[in-house]
Amino acid sequence: RELATLGLDELFERVPETLPDGGQSEVLLVRDRASGELRLVKRYTHNWRRLADAADGIMYADSTHLVRLYPETGEYGGRWFEVMEYIEGGTLAHFDGYGKRPLDAELVIAVVGEVSAALSYVHHDLGMIHRDIKPSNVLCRSRDPVDLVLADLGTIAAFESSRDFGSKEVGTYQYNLLEAMSGLKVPAWDWGSLGIIVYEMVSGGHPFRAPDGEWFNPQLVRDLLISDTAFDLDAITDRRFRTLCAGLLSREREGPAARWGGADVRDWLADLPVRDVEAVPPARSGARPGVRPFVFLGSSYTAPEPLAAALAMHWDEAL
Repeated sequence: RELATLGLDELFERVPETLPDGGQSEVLLVRDRASGELRLVKRYTHNWRRLADAADGIMYADSTHLVRLYPETGEYGGRWFEVMEYIEGGTLAHFDGYGKRPLDAELVIAVVGEVSAALSYVHHDLGMIHRDIKPSNVLCRSRDPVDLVLADLGTIAAFESSRDFGSKEVGTYQYNLLEAMSGLKVPAWDWGSLGIIVYEMVSGGHPFRAPDGEWFNPQLVRDLLISDTAFDLDAITDRRFRTLCAGLLSREREGPAARWGGADVRDWLADLPVRDVEAVPPARSGARPGVRPFVFLGSSYTAPEPLAAALAMHWDEAL
C-alpha cells in the first residue's frame, strides 16, 4: 500500500523488513521487479520542493562518494520520495568499538581519507554542503578495503553567503558547530562535523557526552559553542591525530588558526607540513582585537559567528 501511494507499486515490491526512519523521512526496503535488486525508498514528510531542487544536482553525481540516487526519484501526490542504493555494510557507527574505544590508527586514516574526499567532491564539484555529517550518515560499501559514501542527502544545500536567521537548526546537534546554529551555509559546517567524528574515533569518547555515557542536552551544547570554552583535546594522546582534530574543530574562519578544509586534510593524509592551529595564540570565539563589543542578553561579542548563533537561538529577543 505504501508503494501505491507513491506510484511505485508497478516497479517495486515491498520487502517486509523494519528499517529505522530518518528524522524527516520514512524508509522502505523494496525489490526492483525487473532486476531483482534491493533498493531503499525514502518518503519525506515535508519540504519536498527544496529536496527536488537538490536532487537535480545530485541525481547524476559521482557515486564513488555519494549513495546512488535512481531516476525513479520524484514527487507523487504531494510527497517527495527518493529511490536509492541499498548498502548492506551498515554505517560508520557500526564499526566495532566505534564511540567506545579508540579505533586502529590505520582505520581512522582510511575513514578520514574516504570522508574528506567525499566532502571535497560535494563542496567543489557540486557547489553544495551536506549539513548532517555524522557516523550514521556514512555508509560502508566495503570494509576491506574501506569504501565509504555519504548518505541522507535530505539536508544538502547550495553554498550561500547569507544566514538563515530564525530558522530551525538543521543537522544533528551532537555533530554541529557554530555554523549550524548561525545558519551560515559554508563548507566549514561539514569539516567541523568531521572533526567531531575524528575525535570519537581516536579517543573513544565524544566532546558532548559525559563519562557515564549521557549526552549533554542541546541547550548546554549550544551554550558551550557560543562561549569561550575550547574543545578539550587531552583525551587524544597521539600528536598527529590531535593536530588533525584541532584543525577541524577550530572556531576561526580566517587567519592562521582558521578551521581546516579539504586542502589541509589532504596535506595531513600525505604527511606533509600542515598548519598547527594549537600553536597559534588563541583568539577565543573568533574575537577581533580592537573591535567594539556588541552586547546581547548580557554577553559581549566581538566576532560574527558566536553573535549570529546567539541571535538565532534567541530570535524573538533579537527582533
